Amino acid sequence: MIQIGNYNELKVMQKAEFGFFLDDGASGILLPNNSAPKDLAIGDSIKVFLYYDSEDRLIATTLNPKAIVTGK
Repeated sequence: MIQIGNYNELKVMQKAEFGFFLDDGASGILLPNNSAPKDLAIGDSIKVFLYYDSEDRLIATTLNPKAIVTGK
């Protein structure tokens, strides 16, 4: 189960022109190219932070957030 507002270890399932889609058990979560390591490949696992962008799309990033969600 993914945790929005926190770090998650996700597997790369698809490469696109604008980034990678990570396996969330559904349609995938975008990791944009500007946040992806240059050597990232399909099948790799990567630790990412998940958040909603300004258009309410779920996005992954490798950048460190200013805050994370804690508690239940």
